[in-house]
Amino acid sequence: MPHIQVYLRILKDYPESGAETLIEELFRNNKSLIKQGDQVRTFTKRIIKIISELKPSSLKRSKLLLSMYSFMKIGNKVWKANQTIVLNMITLYPGENVMFLPENVKVKKQIINLLRGYNEDLEKITDGIGAQISLPPEIDYLNSLLKIMAYACEDKNAVTESKA
Repeated sequence: MPHIQVYLRILKDYPESGAETLIEELFRNNKSLIKQGDQVRTFTKRIIKIISELKPSSLKRSKLLLSMYSFMKIGNKVWKANQTIVLNMITLYPGENVMFLPENVKVKKQIINLLRGYNEDLEKITDGIGAQISLPPEIDYLNSLLKIMAYACEDKNAVTESKA
């Protein structure tokens, strides 16, 4: 694919540009590209690096993470090799800003506090009409992380099931 470096450069230099949507569509059901494990690895690595560099309060992190869905499926068929690539790269990335580890007390407390605050905001709504409460970006990211990890273990992939 001749323009792959251009896409990677846009992702790196302009993380707020929405290039992950283009990449997601580029990979969606693209059998020839999905079968290229090196390309999947390259894009996954770049996306995870960008996620790690963004502030935890950035909504962009969830969108970037969820763009990796398209790397793991062709039509209705799960591509197991890419599931393994995505899961390995997420779980093995050295840094707290990508994967939440339950033994990290500081992060655990932050998540609990965010959830409590969100719950308190929900309880303040008396008339649900017209009221809007936004999910904190950190919780949205955690939700996206759980979704992508579950997706990476879909369809009885023994390798990823043992890692999750």
